[in-house]
Amino acid sequence: MHHITGWITSFDRHLYQPLLMDRGDEIKVSPPGLNKCEMKFISALRFYCEGRNGGDPSARRLFLLRNLTKSEGIGFFNTSGFYPDFILWIKDGNHQRIVFVEPHGMRNDDAPPHNPKVELYIALKELSDRIAQRDGPKGARLDSYIVSATPFHELRKRWGGVWTREDFAGKHVLFENDLNAKMTLLVEGDG
Repeated sequence: MHHITGWITSFDRHLYQPLLMDRGDEIKVSPPGLNKCEMKFISALRFYCEGRNGGDPSARRLFLLRNLTKSEGIGFFNTSGFYPDFILWIKDGNHQRIVFVEPHGMRNDDAPPHNPKVELYIALKELSDRIAQRDGPKGARLDSYIVSATPFHELRKRWGGVWTREDFAGKHVLFENDLNAKMTLLVEGDG
């Protein structure tokens, strides 16, 4: 079921229904309603699922969960408290990926290595490797992506002017305006 109105959307692979858009003081929800960048992420994920699986959920099992906010959800960094907005769980045969996705504007964000939110994917890869080495579940990988609402040309300038889209994707930063083309990378991983 895919339904979007002025403030309600449903995505049949999200564990809770419906998803509500932020409407200011009209409706109070927890976690907060979806902002425009988060809605674009949901739309791109829906587009990917419909195109990749032809609507057949058996080809790849994919589940989405809206993360709760501070102290109630899954967070990282004891000092700064980073709670990515979404947790995407992909089960494909004996392999699983859990991807933490944070859609937001990055106009004021620093470039790596001075940005722990962007570099979270590195820590999660190392954690996945350690778990697999210690009799943990085999074929389970942790990952993270930032979906930037800040356009490529603005963030490129902010980060020194030499970054390409591929450089950003290599650091797990994707842009909402070309997210449909990059969703395969986010869902299937880069190897």
